[in-house]
Amino acid sequence: MMPRNDVLAILSVLRRAGADVVIAGGWGIDALLGEETREHRDLDLLHVREQEPALDRAGRECAGGLTEERAVARATYEKAEPTALPAFADEADEAKAYRFTVLDVKGKLRLYEYLTVVRSGSTTLAFRAEILGTKDIGGVPQDVMAAQWRKFRATRA
Repeated sequence: MMPRNDVLAILSVLRRAGADVVIAGGWGIDALLGEETREHRDLDLLHVREQEPALDRAGRECAGGLTEERAVARATYEKAEPTALPAFADEADEAKAYRFTVLDVKGKLRLYEYLTVVRSGSTTLAFRAEILGTKDIGGVPQDVMAAQWRKFRATRA
């Protein structure tokens, strides 16, 4: 589990280390909604490469040096194409959905990623589906997007 207090502690360590990050994933959606909508198992953070020294400092302070390092692989985006919008898209000010076809680092396997972005007023919700295999799942699951959209709209009522 990743409780709210742990998230705040991690963000505090990052701030002290001078790391500039963006909260993504489930905690990012909850931050936009202004409430904790479910239990979380992790904290997804995005950063630019130039921030890595600050993240290393923060990692040593936060986890006693026990940090996870992931390799960055440079795959090739073969194409990006529009795909079906979620059923609630007509309720938003703007909605776009894309399917990305990605060639693996060896240029042999085709992988698929989906991104759906919905804007309502000054708030933008982004939903991603990243597939680790070669099977095309057809998009971000509609039930996941619809549930988050309902929670978002309830905060606006």
